[in-house]
Amino acid sequence: MNRVFQNDEQNEFFKKNGYAVFPNFLNEHQVQELKNLILEHPDMGEGFHRSLDSYDEDYKKFISDRIDQVITPVSQKYLDNYRFLLVSTMMKEPGEDTTFEVHQNWNFVEEDQYHSLAIWVPLVDVNAQNGTMHVVEGSHRLFPTFRGGPEIPSIYRNIYPYIKEKYMKPIDLSAGDALIIDDAILHYTSPNMGHHTRIALAQVMIPKAAQPIYYYQKYGDDRAPIQQYDIDDDFYLYFNNRYNPTAPPHDCELTNQFRTSLQPVTETEFDELMAGKSSREFKKESISHETIPMKTKMNDPVDTPKPTNEKKGFFQVYTPKNIVKEISHRVGLYDTLFGEQEPTPKEVSPIEEAKRLVPDYPEEQHPSKVGEFYNEQHDAFIQVYGNVIQAFRTKDVDTLLNQQIDSIGIEDNMSILDAGCGICAPAIHFASKRDVSIDAMTISSKQAGVARQHIAEKNLGHKITVHHADYHLMNEKFEDNTFDKVYFLESFGHSHDKKKLLESVWDVLKPGGQVYIKDLFRKIAHHKILQSRIDKEIDKINDAYRYRVADLNLILDIVRKKGFIIEYIRTIDLPLSEFEDLAISNEFQELTGIGKIENWAEYIFPIDFFEIRLMKPHFDLSAGTDRYFLQNLYRVQIENWKEDEL
Repeated sequence: MNRVFQNDEQNEFFKKNGYAVFPNFLNEHQVQELKNLILEHPDMGEGFHRSLDSYDEDYKKFISDRIDQVITPVSQKYLDNYRFLLVSTMMKEPGEDTTFEVHQNWNFVEEDQYHSLAIWVPLVDVNAQNGTMHVVEGSHRLFPTFRGGPEIPSIYRNIYPYIKEKYMKPIDLSAGDALIIDDAILHYTSPNMGHHTRIALAQVMIPKAAQPIYYYQKYGDDRAPIQQYDIDDDFYLYFNNRYNPTAPPHDCELTNQFRTSLQPVTETEFDELMAGKSSREFKKESISHETIPMKTKMNDPVDTPKPTNEKKGFFQVYTPKNIVKEISHRVGLYDTLFGEQEPTPKEVSPIEEAKRLVPDYPEEQHPSKVGEFYNEQHDAFIQVYGNVIQAFRTKDVDTLLNQQIDSIGIEDNMSILDAGCGICAPAIHFASKRDVSIDAMTISSKQAGVARQHIAEKNLGHKITVHHADYHLMNEKFEDNTFDKVYFLESFGHSHDKKKLLESVWDVLKPGGQVYIKDLFRKIAHHKILQSRIDKEIDKINDAYRYRVADLNLILDIVRKKGFIIEYIRTIDLPLSEFEDLAISNEFQELTGIGKIENWAEYIFPIDFFEIRLMKPHFDLSAGTDRYFLQNLYRVQIENWKEDEL
């Protein structure tokens, strides 16, 4: 491994602990210069936000160059033959939702040869109360890991809360101090619970001899080969502008591929690792990696190793009896011919089936992945769908939006929450037709910015407020009993935790308030073969669109247990002649290459579109006519429950 610092003592401390602190790294003049730079050219984000996430390439380049000019000459006084790779502002506005959760930084170099470094410099005094860095000392040495993009699942993903609670050490710093960490160290930054913006910078430095790299793995498939690409120095600066994180980088050289059988680390195993008593060997060379033979072109298929067990011959598989059984199964004569019941697959509960459709990565990462997807694909969505990003739509979208006013039940003087607002075209339409107050939430920073611009252009800022936030946490952002209506227009399916989401909706709705959901739901087939094909198509939708297509029965179970009154579940009530050609979805897929339908003739339509409206009951037992009263008649009359007990 390369030497990191010129000073021997600093080098040994870093080698053992994975970090080093440098007081007064920047002087007061440099701190003020960088603060002025950031405040004069803000990235206009909410919560936690970074210049690196901006879609303005000129802005990112300008900020990067100016910060580089200040920090790199200072860092090179301490580092041994390192060079600049990238830098970003790291801003935390005051608020509980500004935690940057436990993680390791991406692999920027081959870590069996080199250390890549992140130099984290706060421009204000920081501590655990306003968003300082926390580290797990020595965790950079525990395990060689592949990290890159949102697709490669961390081996620590199942124990993030445990690591945070037991092992994280806060590093309090004054403005201008530097915390230099190994990119492989486990770390996180706490939420900013202060009253002012926490301003910090993070710069990545790599050895001068190292080639920068990027690791990619097919989204949602941890058995897929991990691909290593050589990249240029601007790759990460423009990553979210020019590359799709769910696809290989289109203009980079593929230099290696690996398979790994590494399993997630458990709490017990992590304790053993930290104590140096693990029973497993965790050196990189001992991991079960198999280098996959390379093809002459990057897009050529990769050879998949054959199983070690001997493959059965053709006539061992296709015996006369097996052929007859297969034919009889397909024509429905199995029982008649063989006098035995046809084998049936093991019964799977709806909950188990829903879990099967969930991508294999930590659930808490899913909202951010949805935001990344819409940031990345924003221009493509607008090009194909226009401002109303709904797949099930009418030729004249105003027809659809007017129908939704009626279906949601929007009336004057209502307070409304648009959950998953996109760029607010529906909210703008509703606010132009009714005298209402709308709070709109999106997880996409790109959408939030465009939405605010459109609202300002329509002079509707007094009616619509946009929030860049996770709608699962609406009950933390808004007071209980705030809204008359909450609606989801093809946004409900992006939720990774629909129970939590509906509980949040319950909290923010007023008694008598209603939630409206227009979305796609898993189609149920009579025949198991057809159902299998449906589920495979749903897997593709979930994979391509950061979706989690809901099972209607599961949703009904959740809302009934919670206490919602089901007002209606129906197909969308508009004449068929009004609807847009469904091939519009394929136009988007043609443009982006995401989830492309290759053959419409063989495509199985895997979903149903439904409208659902639910009401949070009034709990008005004195009226005697409320449906909630009827539902609880038994407890009131027989068990003598009181109103406040229901």
